[in-house]
Amino acid sequence: MNKNSSDFNIKETLDVIKKAIQEDNTSEKIQSEILILTKKVQEDGTIIDLESQINNNIKNTKQDILDNKIEKVFEKNFTKWLDKNMPNLINKYLKKNN
Repeated sequence: MNKNSSDFNIKETLDVIKKAIQEDNTSEKIQSEILILTKKVQEDGTIIDLESQINNNIKNTKQDILDNKIEKVFEKNFTKWLDKNMPNLINKYLKKNN
């Protein structure tokens, strides 16, 4: 999706919102127009729910952040633990096998 297409979609969406606000409609009609704004028709004709897509992206982003943080903390602490305990473990292993 290029910038011009994105700008056009944003302008189109804002126009729909502006019309919905300016018109004196019942809440049912406004609700149906809002519902349209939560869906996107793709070029192949399929309809995707933008809210679920956004929620999935947020979940994935949170999970990625947590995974990266856990990995960094684990790597740092595991390396420290190995540096501290590896000589003792090697000595115990060698004594056991001799």
